[in-house]
Amino acid sequence: MGVPGGQIRFGDCVVDPLTRTVLRDGQPQAFEPKVFDLIIYLILNRHHVVTKRELLDQVWGRRVVVTDGVVARTVMKGRRLIGDDAREPTIIKTVHRVGYRFVAPVELDRDAYAAMPGVAADRPNLAEHVRIAVLPVQNETRQPEYAWIDLGLMSSTVEAVRDRRAVDVVSVADVLAVVGSSGDALTLGIMADKLARALQVTDVVQAVLAQSDDRVLELRYCGCGKHLQNLEGALSGADPIDLSHQLALIIERSIVKTSSGGNEQVRGDEPFVHAARARALQAIASERWDTARRLLRVILDICPDDLWGRLEYGRCLAWLD
Repeated sequence: MGVPGGQIRFGDCVVDPLTRTVLRDGQPQAFEPKVFDLIIYLILNRHHVVTKRELLDQVWGRRVVVTDGVVARTVMKGRRLIGDDAREPTIIKTVHRVGYRFVAPVELDRDAYAAMPGVAADRPNLAEHVRIAVLPVQNETRQPEYAWIDLGLMSSTVEAVRDRRAVDVVSVADVLAVVGSSGDALTLGIMADKLARALQVTDVVQAVLAQSDDRVLELRYCGCGKHLQNLEGALSGADPIDLSHQLALIIERSIVKTSSGGNEQVRGDEPFVHAARARALQAIASERWDTARRLLRVILDICPDDLWGRLEYGRCLAWLD
């Protein structure tokens, strides 16, 4: 049974994300805004260990410079707010060198889940929690201009998956902290096992970028884990960033399809969107802003929530003005 009114109950606390109130033993508690946001985020992501980097990105925002000490102090204040003993915590556990996990049993309903902005409220209704990690992209182009590919395409893919907000994806920094920047020295299975133990990752994606004699790029990818064990294929094109965005879409579709028992329908217009995106990228690279604007307008008519498309469309308008 769901908790009435979107409230969250655990121990002797009642938290209401809609009214931003906390009752403890029936008494209202005073708190700082970030302390409340942190508590809610930990509750709604209690199925995995939340890393310090994830808290920094999701609670404070990526544009705000905050130290790990601020995170630790906010967690300390959060424990005081909900009556958790920092010496022997039973609600918020510290996972050494990784982050924190909310471990107390909770009752919450969908209204409470949707009340926290930016916390995956619009993700598909997956049957179980899915958390993926993208490994550093192996660079086989042997071209100096692509020296940035390993971490650059890794980051681009992670950001694209995160922007689509379909699944939970581990940050680049947290993956590197576990497997290092030269992940190709380890087998995919070993890396997946290390990430599962350290960060509760359920699925891992590995990719390789190569270049043909006619300078066409190919992004080969594969996956492992419960939901991505059949993920394998290749994408080709002229722009590596666009290939990473296409890979993010494939990852999302694979996760949703597997979690929904194979009943998820793939949009028939996706190949057209990919083609329009590639042409728009070429137009932007050659500064043909009006052509790029028209192509991006088509993409946004089909995919109005495409963050990349909205940003590039705005850039085209700025140049045309």
